[in-house]
Amino acid sequence: MKDFKFLSSNFHKRIHLFEYQIYLSRALEHIPKIFILLNKLENLKCSREKLFGVEQSEIKENLMTDWKLYLSISTFL
Repeated sequence: MKDFKFLSSNFHKRIHLFEYQIYLSRALEHIPKIFILLNKLENLKCSREKLFGVEQSEIKENLMTDWKLYLSISTFL
């Protein structure tokens, strides 16, 4: 009976490790998208500063809104 419990616990540990590997691989797929988005947002920030003379705090608020929007969209992918 002890052998069965040992085998069972090892099996469940392997399943959890496999699940974590899947989650990690999905997260890693989004890293390039995040860097592309950050680059676009940085370019947008520079453009707004040059064209409109917008204050830094206002730009930060808009960037955070765009970032939250991207994160909410990426959770559905």
